[in-house]
Amino acid sequence: MGSELAFFEMWFREAIGNGMFPYQAKIVESLVARREPLIINKSRKVGVSMVLGAIALWKAILGEKSLIISNSFEN
Repeated sequence: MGSELAFFEMWFREAIGNGMFPYQAKIVESLVARREPLIINKSRKVGVSMVLGAIALWKAILGEKSLIISNSFEN
């Protein structure tokens, strides 16, 4: 598990110039080991979608399936 977290930390530094926040690292730890669905209730603009997209891309590269459903409410 540590190698996956280190990979995502490096990926974030290379892609966006910053490492992950601690809560983003917790999401990576949870999702890399998880096999059942996960629901995340979050506020906007906290970087969770970026983490989920990175994990989905990583799993697709490895040949696994991923599904992300994101709902947006218009005020």
